Amino acid sequence: MGNGPSSDILFPENGPYDVTLGYSMLPGMLERLSKKGFEIEAQSRFSPMLLRYARSGVSPIYKEKQQAGLVILDASEQELFTSQYPQLIYHSFEEIPRVIVDTLLLIEDRELLDPDYPFRNPTLDWGRLMRAVMDLVISKVDSDHDVPGGSTLATQIEKYRHSPEGRTSGVKEKWRQMRSATLRAYIDGPDSTEARKRVVTEYINSVPLGAIPGAGEVRGVGHGLVAWHGANFSEVNRLLKDVKTPPRDPEVLKAKAQAYKEVLSLFLAQRRPAYYLQSNREDLKELVSKHLNLLSQSGVITATFRQAVDQAELSFRNNVLVFQPERLNFIERKGANAVRVHLLSLFGFDRLYTLDRLDLKVHSTIDYATQKQVTSLLEDLKKPEFAEKNGLKDQRLLAEGDPAKVVYSFTLRERVGNVNVLRVQADNVDGPFNLNEGGKLELGSTAKLRTLTHYLEIVEKLHQELGRIPKENLSATVFQPQDRLSAWARDWIKAHPDGSPAEMLEAALERTYSAHPGELFFTGGGQHRFSNFAKEDNGRVVSVKEALKKSINLPFVRMMRDISHYHIGRIPGSATILSDPSSPERKSYLTRFANREGRSFLGKFYLKYRGQKGPEIYQALLDKTRLTFRRLAAIDSVVRPEVSFEDFLALAKSRLPSLQVNERLARQTFEEMRSGKVPLHDLGYIATVHPLELWLVSYMFRMPQANFSQIMAASVEQRLDAYQWLFNSKDKRKQDLRIKIMLEQEAFERIHDAWSKLGYPFGSLVSTLATSLGSSGDKPAALADLLGIISSGGIRYTNGRVGRMVFGEKNAIRDESQSQLRSRHEGAFRRHCSFFAGGAAYGRRRGDRYSPQRGI
Repeated sequence: MGNGPSSDILFPENGPYDVTLGYSMLPGMLERLSKKGFEIEAQSRFSPMLLRYARSGVSPIYKEKQQAGLVILDASEQELFTSQYPQLIYHSFEEIPRVIVDTLLLIEDRELLDPDYPFRNPTLDWGRLMRAVMDLVISKVDSDHDVPGGSTLATQIEKYRHSPEGRTSGVKEKWRQMRSATLRAYIDGPDSTEARKRVVTEYINSVPLGAIPGAGEVRGVGHGLVAWHGANFSEVNRLLKDVKTPPRDPEVLKAKAQAYKEVLSLFLAQRRPAYYLQSNREDLKELVSKHLNLLSQSGVITATFRQAVDQAELSFRNNVLVFQPERLNFIERKGANAVRVHLLSLFGFDRLYTLDRLDLKVHSTIDYATQKQVTSLLEDLKKPEFAEKNGLKDQRLLAEGDPAKVVYSFTLRERVGNVNVLRVQADNVDGPFNLNEGGKLELGSTAKLRTLTHYLEIVEKLHQELGRIPKENLSATVFQPQDRLSAWARDWIKAHPDGSPAEMLEAALERTYSAHPGELFFTGGGQHRFSNFAKEDNGRVVSVKEALKKSINLPFVRMMRDISHYHIGRIPGSATILSDPSSPERKSYLTRFANREGRSFLGKFYLKYRGQKGPEIYQALLDKTRLTFRRLAAIDSVVRPEVSFEDFLALAKSRLPSLQVNERLARQTFEEMRSGKVPLHDLGYIATVHPLELWLVSYMFRMPQANFSQIMAASVEQRLDAYQWLFNSKDKRKQDLRIKIMLEQEAFERIHDAWSKLGYPFGSLVSTLATSLGSSGDKPAALADLLGIISSGGIRYTNGRVGRMVFGEKNAIRDESQSQLRSRHEGAFRRHCSFFAGGAAYGRRRGDRYSPQRGI
């Protein structure tokens, strides 16, 4: 291991073992981490000999792990989560029942453990190889002749671990497998005795045994016994520890026989696991029976035991078993899952299945002891007696509610230097859903706090802007009539020419708003009324400070309206866009409205018709329309503009069978609708169908597989055409109404920019004053971010939940468990990341900040 990036390193290619444990993915992961602000601080260095062998195609030679997976530790090194894969293994050769070893050797490699040849190369079995060659020659003449593999156990391990897709693609790949396996056999010296035992152990622990839908790969006999047969691994080992001595109890003999039959079936099924273990189990049973005589004749099992095994039932489990690292409920795993989901994003994975199999140890910032206490408290809050004891049964709390139905969440971060590290993240939802980060919740009080924060930011900005204007010129500073905030700031500065920003902010908190719910607000494209939680607040006039303290709704709705009008007043052209009919900005805003509303309508219509074939879409439109001949002519001219009059007439007669058709008038109507002189919006009016629905049906009639992006790209002209009535309207009020909607939307885009700097987690706000009450949604974890910004004087520190990461710990390239690394940015919080066996160490170097004059 050396500091900085290494040039003396080659990463494994796409062998199943290397992919599963993440070794093959390291180059891409390192590049991704670099782009996310990490830097390589330490990385493995291959020796010249190892590098030469690796470049020639040989796999890196070391004692490979038999079991690995994601391990997450808390801040005190206590294990928070572990996912060892395969889960059930033999940790040493001596743990394996002798009958299992002897059975495997008889089937695969009879002379592998011959003590008379201590220097034997386990890669070569000349007799087996020659038989395989002869069988291959015979198969050229007799296509039904079976050709068993010629590979020894050592070569097979090399193949299914390190060959692309676990397959031998040709002679060159076979030679690479044999070279690698040979070098691995002599890693401890010329005596290969222990290496050959290791081959047996590794094969039994890692042999591929197919895959189960919903659960993934099955590897190793231990995993296979549970996954395919529903057996208990420990019980199987106990039963097979001695099969030579006949048990007195016939039931014990029966259990031993069944356990052995299940192990034998797995050794035989590995040749074609999908065939034998899923689709052709009867063939597997027959294959097992054929091998029992050979095993008995060879002395691996007694004749009595052979008979018992032959009579034993080879059963398979039908239900899918998903292996969980620990049988904890979802609530207990919330802290660990918060780290796992973060790692998914960090590495760019889309499945926990992939993440959990990485050979990776993560030192998180979670405080497990505190996490456990908080989780216990959240569970207690569901109990009526606990709620009663702790005053939660008071009025306005749970006086009439069921505590078990209340959902709680908790996030705790601690500032360490310039980083807010995650200590606790918990909720009482017993499911995979993370309430703190995974949803979009209406958090009214949080929205009020965000609204107030931005309100004070605006006041501070106005103090800066207006404070630079000479006092005698302040009176001449004019704002739009609805911009009450700017007008108030101007008047306050006139009255307090020497007032500091802090004094003005305090005055802003003393400003008053009405709490009366009687007003009708035009917002979000419509008229809305709002109400307060407590009726006694209705009609009161309260200060901003009191409104926050008592969480009164209407003052915040009116405050948000002031904020919206402040931003509208700073949109170029907004001063005259409503008062001047000739303002060039009017058409621009009307066009934006047409595109916005047109997109909304197209989205609804697309959901109605998608998944249907072209003719079905057309029939659905006709079925829902009250047809007349003229309406049908208008619809058909858009959907089927190419059809002849005769074809249209046939459609009309089938759809309107009782209609008496005057052919001359019918042709006249037919030609009028297809003349090109009737615009889309008029055709929609005639047909009593929204013009965009009419166009969408015509488009999907020809392209039923079109996705929504294609529809939007093709409908630019039609969206504008559908709103020609708005562009050509002589009623200015109709246009003004739409322009106000778009001005409000633009104002909320600016509000969103401000909220985002304070940790708002979503990409947009709902353009409505109800956003001040939570209608745009929020996340509890984002509230923690906001409170952190406020408590730190307006500085937004980086959040952290992962400290040190060790990839490939204790791999034999360098048997080191850690490397002390430091972050480059301000040195306060250190992220360490050590990658062994072709790994790298990463340290965080980001520290983005938000500091509007170090205050809010």
